[in-house]
Amino acid sequence: MAVSNEEERLVRVHDVIQQLPPPHYRTLEFLLRHLARVATRSRDTGMHVRNLAIVWAPNLLRSPALEGVGAGGGAEAFREVRIQSLLVEFLLSHVHVLFSRSFTSAGRDGPGHPPLARPNSLLGSGTTPRLLSLEEAQARTQAQAPAPGPGKAPPAPDSPEER
Repeated sequence: MAVSNEEERLVRVHDVIQQLPPPHYRTLEFLLRHLARVATRSRDTGMHVRNLAIVWAPNLLRSPALEGVGAGGGAEAFREVRIQSLLVEFLLSHVHVLFSRSFTSAGRDGPGHPPLARPNSLLGSGTTPRLLSLEEAQARTQAQAPAPGPGKAPPAPDSPEER
């Protein structure tokens, strides 16, 4: 189904994005905001929105039909890759609107349809994201893991020193 109006496209794409599970939503937001920043440096890198879309579309929108050998022939594969690329280009061109806290979908929000509460992303939280060291990640995992029940063996040691 073709959508002719730009605002209607924004609403529909926004609705789909809002339905993503929170980790997927945050990952997509982070990646698209990063790629949009890369596009602002296109003078230096040559990676403007269209080039980024062409490179990233097959990774973001995997198609089992394209992965099969001989599926649909060459023309069909090129057509599908072109559609994927156009969608990613649209996402990159509208990332600030699609992930805005103030943009609401007319079709979803309103009486009887409360807006979906989205978790704050790392970008919107006001803190600079920091990668965890392996030791910090292991400590967090072990602190969150439930203790083994009676009759169950404890987990295997993680480092060679513990073995």
